[in-house]
Amino acid sequence: MQLPDIKQALLDAMAFRLPVFDPNMHPREKIGKLEDHILDCARHRARVEEALYWCIEAGKTLRMQWDDIQGWETVVGTRPTKERIELEKRRIQPTLYTSLEECRSLTEALRRQAVRLGGSDYDAASRAYTLLSGA
Repeated sequence: MQLPDIKQALLDAMAFRLPVFDPNMHPREKIGKLEDHILDCARHRARVEEALYWCIEAGKTLRMQWDDIQGWETVVGTRPTKERIELEKRRIQPTLYTSLEECRSLTEALRRQAVRLGGSDYDAASRAYTLLSGA
């Protein structure tokens, strides 16, 4: 999964909403819409979980590159602070820093969506079965 796919999975999940029911709609029709929603929700969550995995993996690769940046040591002096080291690394590799920040924010957003979409595939299947069986 590439960055555009990760972003699309996030955008699709963010736009996913509970169906709106017409108050005059027959209960059987509402149940059908709820069933579809539960299953679609599980599909969105699975896609978000996949995107989250690949985003975390990309973050690991970016972090290794960040940790390997050389050249900042002479600039920060004998008493480097974390903030000063980061500032110098940002000057050396600004696009890497931007990529790391984007990866962090995407990871956070994907986690929020996974929580919002809730449950597991098993939970969704169980709920859908309950609606189908009328139990």
